[in-house]
This record gives sequence, C-alpha cells and structure tokens, in this order.
Amino acid sequence: MSWAAKKLEIRAGWPEGILAKALRLALILHDTGKLNREWQQWVQDWQEFIGANHSIAVGQAYAHTDNYTTEHRERARQFKRKRPSHAVEGAILAAPYLTDCLKVQEIVIAALTAIARHHTPDAGMDKVQAVQLEAGAVERSRRLLHHFLGDEAKLAAFPNVSEQRGFIDSSLLAQPPLGGKPKEEAQYLAYLLLARALRLADQRGTSAGTVR
Repeated sequence: MSWAAKKLEIRAGWPEGILAKALRLALILHDTGKLNREWQQWVQDWQEFIGANHSIAVGQAYAHTDNYTTEHRERARQFKRKRPSHAVEGAILAAPYLTDCLKVQEIVIAALTAIARHHTPDAGMDKVQAVQLEAGAVERSRRLLHHFLGDEAKLAAFPNVSEQRGFIDSSLLAQPPLGGKPKEEAQYLAYLLLARALRLADQRGTSAGTVR
C-alpha cells in the first residue's frame, strides 16, 4: 500500500513516510485495550471454565484465549459472558503516545480511528468506559515498543482513569468528510488506508497462532 500512502502524503502536504510510521505504531499498540484488568480477568475465568487454566501463568497478560474448536464454541454458549470490549479503549490508551510520536493531528486521529475500529467499523464512544490497567501494562508496552522500534521508542505512558474520560468526551475518531474540506478528506482517506492494513495484519497475526 506504499504507493497510495505516498500519493496521499504528497496531496495532503504531510511528511514523507508518516503513514508508514503511523501504521507501525498502530500495529504495535492496537491491542493495548486488552491490558486492562477486566479483560485479563475474563481470560482467566474462560480458561478455567474450559479446563485449560494450566496454559496461563500468574503475572502474565494475554491477548487471546483457547477458543478454536467446535467444543470451545459450544462451551462459549454455556459460558454466557461476552468478552470485554478493547478496541476503542485501546485507542484512548494509545492517544497520548501517538500524539507525541506523530505530531500531525490528522494522522493521529486517522491512526486512533483505525485502532478503535479494527474489529467493528462503526465503533464509537457512546458505550466506552475508562479502564483500570493491569499491573504490568506499562512495562509490557515499553518492552514491546523497544523490541520493534529500538532506540526510536519513546517511554510508554498511558492516561489514568480521569484522563481517559477526557478523551472519551472528545472528538477522537475520524468522521466522513462533509463539504469537501481537504484536511478532513485527507484524514479520512488516511484512516481507510491504515484500517485496511491493520485489519489484514491482525488477521494474519491471529491466524499464525491458531490451532487448526
């Protein structure tokens, strides 16, 4: 998708390569919303329910669970507990970091919207609640960023509950452009490009760990 990204950067007057940078950060941080206590408790409860809690370790955090087989799907109906949401929450948690790294507001909003909607294309702020991070969230994210970005990685810092509420009340997500405003149009096109790339990468990464 680099050709489309380059053309869009030229058209919008953005720094060369900023969309690739935004995508890289979005890929690394898109599941940050799973580093909250409610998600991690759900993981433990589900694994215990299916008799597979031996596969999780105390003090670790998990983005995925054992739910690949027909039996698991049947057990899910018995479990009767939905997974906690994480995508929009992850965008809120990543907002200060992406703002610091990317600088360009339209790109920040585009990347955050791609994270917020990497599962649901119409996800919004209406049902989102501030989350309590699990104990190792900052350190886990710091190691992840350093692994992929090396010396370019900045120190991960996530908003606390009151700061998260401020983001929830703000216009954090890109909207379809109205009236043909160039900046809004470029921002929305950037979101579409980033969302497509992030979704494909997420599917590929998840399938790599699937037991078939």
